[in-house]
Amino acid sequence: MSTAAVPPPPGLPPAVATHAAAKGDSRKIAAIVVAACLGYAALRGAALDTWIVGIAVVGAGFMALQTRRFELAAGPGWLSVRGTCRRRWVRTDQLVKVSDEACGVDRTLVLRDREGRKVGVLAGELRGAPAVRAQGGT
Repeated sequence: MSTAAVPPPPGLPPAVATHAAAKGDSRKIAAIVVAACLGYAALRGAALDTWIVGIAVVGAGFMALQTRRFELAAGPGWLSVRGTCRRRWVRTDQLVKVSDEACGVDRTLVLRDREGRKVGVLAGELRGAPAVRAQGGT
């Protein structure tokens, strides 16, 4: 819950609450997939079959891409969401639309402010960040 690492949006006060997490423990899963494929190849003989190595490499790559990092931060009048690629933020004191959209098995809360900025937060991520939720209400 460190707030020093999150820069506030331009012209706004610093973050009061943050929450950071990584969804999916891909390194462990990828290691298990690779170990299982290579172990199976070793049981079949000393030679590694091409298709088994291919499955191991594709499985490890797929699992590595499935890791989704996110960070929520909130300060007086703003909420920021940092995904894998970029950071988005809205002014919570200037919201013009709040909508609830389906996103797979989870729900997404979409916030839009007067200046056209948009932020989407999965409900599960928001549930796991009580300090950010409390700050977002101000």
